[in-house]
Amino acid sequence: TEFIYTILEKLKEEMAGTEQVKQLNEMFQIVISSKKECKPINFYNCYEETSDFINIPVNSDKPIKLYNCIKEYLKKCSFDYFQDGNKYKCYEWREIKRLPPVLPIYLNRINHTNTNEKLTTPVIFTESMYFDDFSNIIDDKYRLYAVLYHYGIANSGHYYALIREFPSKEWYKYNDNKVSKIKSKKLIDKN
Repeated sequence: TEFIYTILEKLKEEMAGTEQVKQLNEMFQIVISSKKECKPINFYNCYEETSDFINIPVNSDKPIKLYNCIKEYLKKCSFDYFQDGNKYKCYEWREIKRLPPVLPIYLNRINHTNTNEKLTTPVIFTESMYFDDFSNIIDDKYRLYAVLYHYGIANSGHYYALIREFPSKEWYKYNDNKVSKIKSKKLIDKN
């Protein structure tokens, strides 16, 4: 996240006040609405967050599909709310309000509950994905063009990238100064 966030912020800073900033925002920004509701006490809260990527937690110790990670992130959950000695069942959930043409997805693998341990759970993804189950937005098919991998622990490690070249649609691994061609099957299996 830090890498793409830093690049986009620096670009926006350098181009402040220009049409290009608006174009960058239109290309990358996702809008997610976070909602909380507690009907027994007439409480409803909604706010929208705009971000240049979607931050999806990986909350599984077994292999999980990216689709299921996103579904879990957006699902409606109940929680107890206490007021004046009374307990009320309330709900919170998220909704996707805007999908950008380019959607960076960050898989948050850091377990913040204990020791900032990095989860190594494989996340299974395909080369294309529809978001129609998560939004009412038309033209929501996404194709995978790049994957950034991190090997190591939460505070240190090494990054390399797998990137699809155009127009050949061949996949390549970029690891420091080494570039090698890979099969797309290896890309999908290697999560």
